[in-house]
Amino acid sequence: MTPRRATLAITAGAALLGLGLGGLPTSQAAAPVSAHLTRALQGADSGDFPGAEVPVGDQDRRGSRLAPLGAAKEGLRQMGAGLHVTWTQYGTPLSLTREHDFLARGLTGTPVQKARSYLKTHAAVWGLSPADVDKLQVVISEKMPASANAWSVSFNQVVHGMLVSEDGYVVVGLVDDKVALVTSSLVPTSVLGSPSMTPKISVQQAVLAAARNAGITSLHASDLTVASKRTSSGFQSMTAKGLAQKQLARLRVLPTTHDGAKLVFETIVQDVAGSRALAVTSYVDAITGAVLLRRDAVHTLADTGATPSARSITTAASSSAAGQGTIGGSYGKACSAKVPLQFTPGDKTVVVSAAAVSDPQDDITINILKNDVVVASGDTLSSPEAATASFNPGLLVTDKLTAQVCPFDGSAEVGTKTWQGFYITTGVAVPGVNLPTPPTNGSTTGPATFRAFASNPQLAVDGKTSPDDRYLVCSG
Repeated sequence: MTPRRATLAITAGAALLGLGLGGLPTSQAAAPVSAHLTRALQGADSGDFPGAEVPVGDQDRRGSRLAPLGAAKEGLRQMGAGLHVTWTQYGTPLSLTREHDFLARGLTGTPVQKARSYLKTHAAVWGLSPADVDKLQVVISEKMPASANAWSVSFNQVVHGMLVSEDGYVVVGLVDDKVALVTSSLVPTSVLGSPSMTPKISVQQAVLAAARNAGITSLHASDLTVASKRTSSGFQSMTAKGLAQKQLARLRVLPTTHDGAKLVFETIVQDVAGSRALAVTSYVDAITGAVLLRRDAVHTLADTGATPSARSITTAASSSAAGQGTIGGSYGKACSAKVPLQFTPGDKTVVVSAAAVSDPQDDITINILKNDVVVASGDTLSSPEAATASFNPGLLVTDKLTAQVCPFDGSAEVGTKTWQGFYITTGVAVPGVNLPTPPTNGSTTGPATFRAFASNPQLAVDGKTSPDDRYLVCSG
């Protein structure tokens, strides 16, 4: 299986039920709904859709923002004029570009060598030494789609052989021998420190801590059964009495701004039953058992109003009832069979979420097909995947709507694997999100510019609004 780092594009209509779903239950309708899944709906027009209930929400206890490093500001000054820079909570550049020009020229070697050479030259800007840059682990080096000479190279920081999670990541954009941009969440060596690498709590205790933090209070250690074999992504999986899916945990390093890096269990706690969903990715201190970071991993269709919401769906505007159901099948080196999706004529949107059951972290792609033609695909991380297709005009009674799951780039291991999923169809149209284009009246030349988030946007801390760290990009 090809390891990849997710590039997450959040658009109106994106749907994802739990990052790391271990497969949806095969008999959801008969399963009793647990107390933690009976949270109130967000409003009268929320609809009975997965994620329509009040969200669990994010939580961040990694400390307050640090001021920009003095060495970083001096290093940027020496790079010359025209720089656009935003900052991470660690006082290092989050995004770095130069207006109308490249950041550097004349680099030699492979794309990885060029990217690493640039970072070594400017290591102090990110609070590192050249030796620290040499230790960065290559994650991805790939040519950009539809380009003959543009590459994206990414690295991850490592502490005592353990990958740094959430942050500690950097992407260098190259064009031939030039650096076009850098987006980064690299953590200064002085901030990382040297954490203890021996856990003092068990993997079961970590999952229990994450579950209770997310509102699952009925779970006990005796309810957990750990599998003997790890997943291909290094997770220990376990069944949990009363929860529909497998729970996952693995050791990682998590930086904080106030107390150095921490050895943590990265946990994925999930329970999706029928139209109710709870899924969180939490980082539990492997020494104390405290939850340092929680990300709510339930996202649903966007609101169709003027202010899109990533956590609700408006159904009042629909002229037809939404169809929904569970689906499943098997795949191997080839795609699965096409599974029919039920809909009402006139429906304008279908959302499909699917997860690998045999290996929750298997890298899959999900396709939505109309009349045997692929109209939408989902491929962000490993599993689950989600895809959204919109139709204008709406679907006709003669149309055939299906879904299928495929291994990413034919990377599935030999053997048959199973998948399960959930789908929704509705008469609500999902608004399109288009890049701005140059004016057509001749008043302005060149591509339009707009502000966008980098690959590592910052979370709000303790409920406070996070800073606007977008940077200037162009559509041409």
